[in-house]
Amino acid sequence: MELKEFNFMGYPCFIVKLNNEVHAYLNYCPHKGRPILHDGYQILQEDKIRCPFHGAVFSLRTGELVQPPVSKTPCPDPCRLIRILLNDEMKPVGAEGELRMPRLPENK
Repeated sequence: MELKEFNFMGYPCFIVKLNNEVHAYLNYCPHKGRPILHDGYQILQEDKIRCPFHGAVFSLRTGELVQPPVSKTPCPDPCRLIRILLNDEMKPVGAEGELRMPRLPENK
């Protein structure tokens, strides 16, 4: 498995290669809008990613939520990673969903 970060239209994204499959996503957890590739994220079973903030687990193959976050706040519906569309040259050309900028929690 290979994982590489990149920017698309100013938004942080990542591309992951699983065996011969290539998938790209916005670096954004839909639960609370945090960067899913922040310190502490985990790759599980080579094809799932765990958000470091509330533990939501997503499939890197489909972007689907496979384990809900540990939080009083539920994940919005639909709760899935935003797929970045790639052309034949593996260049980003669009997104399946609204591009959103991830944000870190504010310190109080």
